[in-house]
Amino acid sequence: MHKYLTILAESTGVYKDRKSKFIAIAKFIRSEVDIKKELNTIRAEYSDANHHCYAYRYINENQKIIEHWNDDGEPSNSAGIQIYYVLKKYDLLNVMIVVVRYFGGVKLGVPGLINAYKLASIESIKNAQLIEKTITKVVYITFSFDHLGKIMNVLKKYQCNILSKTLEIECKVKFEVDSNYYFAIENELKNICIFWNATF
Repeated sequence: MHKYLTILAESTGVYKDRKSKFIAIAKFIRSEVDIKKELNTIRAEYSDANHHCYAYRYINENQKIIEHWNDDGEPSNSAGIQIYYVLKKYDLLNVMIVVVRYFGGVKLGVPGLINAYKLASIESIKNAQLIEKTITKVVYITFSFDHLGKIMNVLKKYQCNILSKTLEIECKVKFEVDSNYYFAIENELKNICIFWNATF
């Protein structure tokens, strides 16, 4: 797998049933770190909600798909896995959907919950801009200023996207490279760089 479908930016969807309100928030994520950060942000923003159910799918550094879902206290299989099914239906990767529920005082039953979590999630995806992305690696390198010209030529050769750089006596560059070119660029740059670190 070299390309995948994901969302361009955060999007939301809302579904209401018998006074219960379900707000689905779709987020672009790339790692467990992103997942924890986004979950904490949403839980803080919707701290008065009764449930924060979620599911995610992302590609790890070994190009393996990692999937997980959580019901957050709702009846088993009524929430998290329904959100996951939506991610699978749209074949999305590097996406997490969190559905927060405000209980309206009337129990919906498992069929009602399944329907609500599914439809709220679908709404968040319908409101998102879907894009096809190439699998890349983000690389951090440190090197002497004397090697700057040589480093930049290599990055240009492999069409790398420079994300940030600090150009001093000791230079630091963070860039993104197409995973197909990763080993080739690694071989060229490791002979020059003092420090090398790469993550998807």
